[in-house]
Amino acid sequence: MKEFLESDVPDFIQEKLFFTDRTNRKRAYICSPLRADNPLGIYRNMNRARDYMAYAVSKMNYSAYAPHAYLPLLLDDSIPDERRLALWFGLKLLELCDVMLVCGNILSEGMRNEITHAAKYGKIIYVFDSSLFREVKQLVEEADGDTQKVYTESEHPFLGSLMPDKKNDGLQPHLFLGG
Repeated sequence: MKEFLESDVPDFIQEKLFFTDRTNRKRAYICSPLRADNPLGIYRNMNRARDYMAYAVSKMNYSAYAPHAYLPLLLDDSIPDERRLALWFGLKLLELCDVMLVCGNILSEGMRNEITHAAKYGKIIYVFDSSLFREVKQLVEEADGDTQKVYTESEHPFLGSLMPDKKNDGLQPHLFLGG
């Protein structure tokens, strides 16, 4: 299986995101980790979220949303008011989406909260790492959500992994930042 890499994403992705009429496309909320032990880890997770977005747009034809891919550039998570604003914005954006894509192979506390929120709003949830499926389904059940709306998805294995770094320094050039 050929791994999806950012270099595989056509140049027209930015046009799809910004200039194409998205009113008839399903909206997908990218649920993936942000927190890390250090700023470089957070930066890597932001880039992974951007890569998951690019994949969802180019390979799955969704309009993809991952507020944690960009909000840390604007808001400081260590400042309580800014953290609250970022969390509120993310949940409001999730409410507008049709589906949630649970990406990566771990569930952070923030992801658990997003999954619970999605369940309360009756969102369809796709889990790409089969080892997380039961835990996600349990979170949905505990939130009195419909567990029949939780699916394991093996057709897109890229979304079920934390992407390996593409460079020795671990910093990944990013499509949307022009890198």
